[in-house]
Amino acid sequence: MTGRITTEPGFLDLVDLLTAGGTAEWQDLYQRAKRDAALRAEIREALRMVDPEIGAARQMWTLLLNRIEAAEPPGRPHHRVA
Repeated sequence: MTGRITTEPGFLDLVDLLTAGGTAEWQDLYQRAKRDAALRAEIREALRMVDPEIGAARQMWTLLLNRIEAAEPPGRPHHRVA
C-alpha cells in the first residue's frame, strides 16, 4: 500500500495553523475568512479539535468569527454562535 501525497492543504493543516500559526499566517486566514463563509464553517469545525487548555487560540478565533459574522449585511449566510 502506498501513501497518498498531496501539496494541497488539508483539514489537519488548518488545525495546525490555528494552534501554532504565526502572525502573518493568521492575518492571511482572517482576511480570507472575512470573504468566505465556507472557510469560516471549516475553521469552526477545526476549532473543535483545538485543545482549549493549550492556549487561547480557540477563544480568539471564535471571537473573530463572531465579529465577522455580526458585521455581515442582513441576508448573507453565516453561522450563529449562541
